[in-house]
Amino acid sequence: MNSNLLSRTLILETTEDRHERLQRSNPTAASMVTSSPIQGHGRMKRILAGIRAVLISVLMLGSAVLVQGQVDSTPPVLVSLDFNPKTVDTTSGPATVTLTARITDDLSGTRNQGGYFRSPSGAKTAPFSYGRISGTASDGIYQATVTLPAFTEPGTWQLYSFTLQDVTGNLSSLNNAVLLAAGFPAALTVMSTEDATPPVLVSLDFNPKTVDTTSGPATLTLTARITDDLSGARNQGGYFRSPSGAKTAPFSYGRISGTASDGIYQATVTLPAFTEPGTWQLYSFTVQDVTGNLSSLNNAVLLAAGFPAALTVVSTEDATPPVLVSLDFNPKTVDTTSGPATLTLTARITDD
Repeated sequence: MNSNLLSRTLILETTEDRHERLQRSNPTAASMVTSSPIQGHGRMKRILAGIRAVLISVLMLGSAVLVQGQVDSTPPVLVSLDFNPKTVDTTSGPATVTLTARITDDLSGTRNQGGYFRSPSGAKTAPFSYGRISGTASDGIYQATVTLPAFTEPGTWQLYSFTLQDVTGNLSSLNNAVLLAAGFPAALTVMSTEDATPPVLVSLDFNPKTVDTTSGPATLTLTARITDDLSGARNQGGYFRSPSGAKTAPFSYGRISGTASDGIYQATVTLPAFTEPGTWQLYSFTVQDVTGNLSSLNNAVLLAAGFPAALTVVSTEDATPPVLVSLDFNPKTVDTTSGPATLTLTARITDD
């Protein structure tokens, strides 16, 4: 044990400690020492004893010293929150709301997060993400914008969730009840003529209705007319399903003419060479509007509406996977003591 460090440990003693040490080493000298009473001496003695124990532990550890620092175990705090305007009108177009919040954190600092408003029926949400516009991660001003689409659900929307998180991951999700109890505004009034119905598939066709994938892939084109009464149709998609049900051919369509209220939409579908032969079915066609109203038309609905749904595929089906003929790798022993090591694999693979 280092004598210099030991002397620093032993110097942490009370007057009584010194008297006891002298008495043990030199009783005559100890009898000549008069110690003054120290107020709270017992408490001080316990504190110094603890300090001595820590120092001795450090000496016993030698060069391996364990340093304990502060641990950030609490999430950020929402100091203030407001949003404007508190009434919006989406009758003729979308409306935007701006949220501003002051958020503090004691140690690691706030990380950008978000939340959402919820419609009166609970069927729709308006999410947002906020970012810091001034201040620091320890005490900053954060802002977010929320856009509600035209013809969205009218009534009182509630700020239903506001999430706080710091850099170390401590998280707190403040729900509507907590926000109201803290005195923060949470009610957003929306005036609107609601769009509550999904778009309508007026017509649908695809060509060709028979394809041959014996010697290569084949492509077919779908064309549809879709209308919507208020907010307008949004691009969507669907898929064909093979006779066995094991394979699908998905597609996404986009508008090529007209408007979102009455437009012509088109999609292409490519089936690979040697795909499963037989009658594939247009199994799903989805329509959706800007406000989120959605209708997924299945095969039975499409057939009942008189739309074509059967696609004949002529093919020599490839139903077996490739075969691994040979495989080797070199070297078969590597040494990563001083750095990374590389090996190479070589394989011969055949397919019918």
